[in-house]
Amino acid sequence: MKQTNNQLSVNIYPKHDYLSMAFIDIVKSWKWKSFVIVYEANEGLMRVQEFLKEAEKNEWNIRLYQVQNRMYRDIFWEVKQNNINNVLLDLDRDNIFLALKHAQQVGMMTANQNYLITSLVSD
Repeated sequence: MKQTNNQLSVNIYPKHDYLSMAFIDIVKSWKWKSFVIVYEANEGLMRVQEFLKEAEKNEWNIRLYQVQNRMYRDIFWEVKQNNINNVLLDLDRDNIFLALKHAQQVGMMTANQNYLITSLVSD
C-alpha cells in the first residue's frame, strides 16, 4: 500500500497598501491625533508613507523615529519626554519583545500608552 502526503501549505500576506489602509482605519477609530512611528528599516518608511499622506488630510501630528543604531530605550525616553502616548511600532517581529521591554523600563507601558504593532507574524 502506497502512502502519500497530501499536505499543502499556503502563506497569504496582504499587499502593504491594504495593510496601511487597515492601520489607518484603526488609528482613525481610536481617534489618535498625535502619535509616533518607530520603524527599523527603510522598508518600514515605505510602509508608513500612507500614514504621512493621511496625516496631512486629518491634521495628525506624527513624529518618525528610525531605530538604526539607537537603542529602543533612548527612543522611548525621548517619546516620554515629549508626552506622546500613542505609538505605532513597525519593527521586525524578532525585536518587538525587546522594544516593549525597553518601553517598560522607561515607564512607557502604563495605562496611558497605546501601541499599534504592525507585525502580522507571531509565535
